[in-house]
This record gives sequence, structure tokens and C-alpha cells, in this order.
Amino acid sequence: MREENNNRCFRVRCTQRIMEHQEKEQAMPKLLYVYMKFQTFLKHIDAYLDGKAYFGDWSSMNDPMEGIPPRVQLEIKNEKVKKEFEAKLKECKICCLSERSDNFAMWSHYAERHTGVCIGFKVDNATLMQQDIEYAKIIYSDSMPLKKEYVPIIEAISKIEASGDIADSKTIENMKWQLVKKVLSHKFNDWSYEEEWRLMRLSSVPEMWSIGEIREIILGLECEQTLAKLKEHPCWGDLLPLIGKVKLEEKQGEIVFQLASPSVSLGMEYKVQKNGIAITKYTGTRREVDIPKIIAKTPVVTIGYLAFSNKRITSVSIPSSVTFIDDCAFATNELTSLIIPAGVTSIGEGAFCENKLENLEIPDSVIGIGERAFENNRLSCVAIPNSVRSIGYGAFEGNSLTSIIIGYNVEFGSSCFFSEADGEWHETEKDAFVYKGFSDFYKKNGKKAGMYTYNDGNWNFKAQ
Repeated sequence: MREENNNRCFRVRCTQRIMEHQEKEQAMPKLLYVYMKFQTFLKHIDAYLDGKAYFGDWSSMNDPMEGIPPRVQLEIKNEKVKKEFEAKLKECKICCLSERSDNFAMWSHYAERHTGVCIGFKVDNATLMQQDIEYAKIIYSDSMPLKKEYVPIIEAISKIEASGDIADSKTIENMKWQLVKKVLSHKFNDWSYEEEWRLMRLSSVPEMWSIGEIREIILGLECEQTLAKLKEHPCWGDLLPLIGKVKLEEKQGEIVFQLASPSVSLGMEYKVQKNGIAITKYTGTRREVDIPKIIAKTPVVTIGYLAFSNKRITSVSIPSSVTFIDDCAFATNELTSLIIPAGVTSIGEGAFCENKLENLEIPDSVIGIGERAFENNRLSCVAIPNSVRSIGYGAFEGNSLTSIIIGYNVEFGSSCFFSEADGEWHETEKDAFVYKGFSDFYKKNGKKAGMYTYNDGNWNFKAQ
């Protein structure tokens, strides 16, 4: 009885020692990074956006010493324990991460010579615990692993196995798992530049597991083709707020490897409102602009006052989440074509004035169009949907309109479509007089919905 009690006390002490060691382990950094080839990222892009990462077999690691350090093998004299240890080792699945996102060698080795990506995860402990995933910071040394790290565990397993006490099978399994974890938490000093952390889980097959939340997607130096392919992907709107890029910069006469943060890459300042994100300022230099649908898991709903004005922008993609385009948001640019997404209800004063618009699509969600919203463009035709109830002064003034499609009973002023007050927009009084006649013609025609066209000095109406 005394011997049995001693054995149980020994097992308790071993288990406590293991738990104490786990508590002493370092806390993980705020972000951990996974380097990969672009095709790998593309294949699992949805999973990565959901905060999942790939756990592979230990045997697929690029270090030939992974999992088979000779000193460990020699210390396990019990053949049964040895075989069980090897079986547990094969069952272990590993996710390798790094503390660094700017390691030049790792970009070359793991991210296909800077054509791949590096993903930054905020790893969540609660998520790991729910899925029985354990983590460890890699210990680098000249020999691996040290005896003091694994011999006590091997001795404890062997002693319990020899006692034949099947009641402690769970304890034995836990100890074997801890032994595997110890073996896979050591690497030679040659690998220390990786600054590696490992997530480990027992599973029969390699697969994706949730580890937390994706925070960054960093593109390599040779990312032109990568970026072009990402832009074509259906998830581009979700990817854009996360994307950063590595770059080479010269500082004090030296070439330095730098990282542009996702906020810099986005090129847009914003603020969080009750109903969503408002873009307040465009700080980028790209003339072809893609506005993201989501920023920080919050929908972009407003394009703010002067946000993109006077930036020589030639094209813009506005996401379907936007409901309000504020005053002068895109004023004084070089836009030639524009599709306003369904969902926008209000277009502010001067929102798109002083551009080069030749094509314009306004959705039937729009209720109001502000003063001078599309003033001084190159429109020859405009379609005002039935949803629009009011159009501000001079909204389409300064264009070359010969065709207007408009809904029923829309309220607008006499100078809404043409410069009618003094006839300056057209050189002759006749032209000025004819154009002045549109508002009167619309009213006399009962404000009917349809197409109004100007031909041979007269306005004509066709119901639609």
C-alpha cells in the first residue's frame, strides 16, 4: 500500500512539474507570422481570412533533425514506450510561426524569393485551448534537447508502465504528449534567425485550424504579379485593409529592409462612426483607387467631405456598403466613368464636380442629389432613377446633355441641368433660350417619367 501511495505521489509530482513548466513559458508576442508561397495563400485564402492556419506533419519540416534527436532515442530504453513515443510523434501536427515579418532570408526561403506573402496572426489563447492546441517558443542550442528537459518525463512514463496501473492511462498519455512537445520545441542554433514559435496539436491528418485573427498580409519585394492576381480575387475588398508591403530604403547611406504597415498601404484615413466607417482622407498616390468594403471588420458606409478631392484620380471603385457620399468627396479629379453602387441614398454638393465624366450610372436607391454634384463634366446623357425626389441647383450644369431620362414628379430648379440664368454656357442666345426650355417642358408635360431628348432646337418626350 505504501509503495502504491509513493507511486501516486511520484506521478502527481511529475504532473505538477509539467504544469509549472508550462506556466513559466513566455507569453506569445502580439503578432506571429507565417511565410508562404503565393499559390499556397491563394488556395486557402478564405480559411486564412477566417483566422485559420495550416498544421502539417512533423516529417514535412525542412530540418532533417526534426523529431529524431539521437539522444532522445538512446534514452528511451523501454521498447514499448519508444514505439508509443514514435506513434505520438507521427500523430502531432505543427504550425510554424515567426516573431518577425522582415527577415530577408525567410522571405527568400519560404516565400518563393519575395513573390509570396507573409501573414500576421493575432493568436488567441482561448481559441487554442478550445481545440487542444498547445504552443511553445523554440529553444535553440548546440545540442537538442537537453537531458533535463526530457529524462524526468521518460522515467515517469517507464515507472508507471512498469506498475501496470491502467487507471493512470490518461496521465501516461499526457506525459507522452509533453515528451513529444519537448522534442519538437528544440532546434540547433543554426535556425535561431527564424525566432520561431510552434503550435502543436494531435490529429490524424494535416488540416486547417483556427488560431485567432488575421491582422496583416504582407507582400514581398517582387509582388507586382501577386498584387495583380489578388485584385482579381472575389475577396479583394476584404484583403485590401490588411495588405502591406516590404521595401528597401536608404537611410544614412545604408540600404535598409523596411516594412510598410497595412494602414500606409491602404492610403486612407478613416474614423469609426455609429453606423460604420467613414473615409476622411486619401493619402495614397495611386490614380486607380479601390475603396475597401470592410476596414477592421466594420463596413465602410460614408465617403467624407473632400476625402478624395484633387488627387488626379482616373478611376474609383466604390463598395456596395457605402450609403452616403459627402460634399466634394471626389471633386476636381480625372474620372471618366463612374458607377455609383446600389445602396447609396444621398450624393452631396459638388461630390463629383470638375471631372471628365462621360458615363454615369446612378442606382435607384438614390433619393437626393446635391447642388453642383456633377457640375462641369462631359456627360451627353444622364439617367435619373425613379427613386430620386430632389436635384439641387446646378447639379448637372456645365455638361453637354442632349438626353435626359428622368422619373415622375422630380423636384429641381431651373438651372439644374443647364446654365440658364444668363445664357453663358452656350455662345448664342438661341441656344441659351432652347436649353432654358427644358424645365418648362418637363413641367408642361406633367412631370412624366421618360426620356427627354433635344434635337433640332426642340425637346421631345418618349415614355418608358
